[in-house]
Amino acid sequence: MKTKINALLTEQTAEIQAMGHFLTESRKEKIDRVLANRTLNFPVVIEGLINHGNINAVMRTSEALGFSAFHIIETQQDRFKSANRSSQGADRWLQIQKWPSPRQAFKALRESGIQIACSALTPESVCFESMNLERPTAFVFGNERNGLSEWTLKNSDIIFKVPMVGMSQSLNVSVAAAITLHWARLRILQETPESWPLSEDQKIQLKHFYFQQSLPFHPKHLKHQKFKDLTGISDLLC
Repeated sequence: MKTKINALLTEQTAEIQAMGHFLTESRKEKIDRVLANRTLNFPVVIEGLINHGNINAVMRTSEALGFSAFHIIETQQDRFKSANRSSQGADRWLQIQKWPSPRQAFKALRESGIQIACSALTPESVCFESMNLERPTAFVFGNERNGLSEWTLKNSDIIFKVPMVGMSQSLNVSVAAAITLHWARLRILQETPESWPLSEDQKIQLKHFYFQQSLPFHPKHLKHQKFKDLTGISDLLC
């Protein structure tokens, strides 16, 4: 397995160099700055889609704050479709994983050493300011109508709430996510900054992905002869 991963990273490194010939220096510098502030250790998870505009808004917040891993637990009735007006293209820069059930999503997250923190107003909820974020954590948010499912709450490691002092004890899911993620990012970078950054291998994989997203043509065309002749890097493109 390790040999295959090393081979993939070597291939991606070569392709990054090839694709770089088609990108401006300012675009490559921006990608490097973004990668320096990205994390895959603190995924954002949404369960049960109803208002797709809200989901896209959460994606936009996640991308803006550097939370790169985004998980969507779909239902048979609701399938995710990106809405450019609310996501502002943020979905293009996130690592989106879709799941048919919370059971499968939680299994995959826990196998990666990630604890599950669910946002909900219950008697067991702790204020998010007292959450333990010393280990990788997934922040799970429910839909506007019913919140998180009973199974999800029962199988979480932490149930947290956003503190509110008004008469209304309810926040739109996109607002709750924005407050939580902003606060979490500040706490993590202050208390355990070593848990935030990408590994070197992750940087290569994401850089390869961002270069692909930035190309004015499909990456498969890099192997075409006219691009080889144009760049003079045929050895890398073969």
